[in-house]
Amino acid sequence: MTVIKFPKENPRATETSLVQVQEKIDDAKVKYINNLVDQHCSALLAHISLSGFDIEREDFMKDFAFTVETVRSSMMRNMGISHPLHEQIDEAMEVVDTEEGDDEDITFPSVMFDDEEDE
Repeated sequence: MTVIKFPKENPRATETSLVQVQEKIDDAKVKYINNLVDQHCSALLAHISLSGFDIEREDFMKDFAFTVETVRSSMMRNMGISHPLHEQIDEAMEVVDTEEGDDEDITFPSVMFDDEEDE
């Protein structure tokens, strides 16, 4: 009678650290967010075009690209992932408490627009 000894350890198993697992999760989140942003912002751009706006203008495309990146940044923050715009948004935006029961307002600090008033 032949006895086959089974290996005590799985030779295909590799040790995965918690950091590597978190990186894989974050990568999956980024892919998911990028797909959502592409899908929804493409649809938004099509709707804007159908509403009669010239989306081919260079200045429009710059503004819209910034808008798209802001949407991406917001979704990434919501999922706990860092984005380069977070720091700039935190510096530029201010949450203001309103009356009890009302929603909070988000405003630009007046410093951001001082240059325009001087012109």
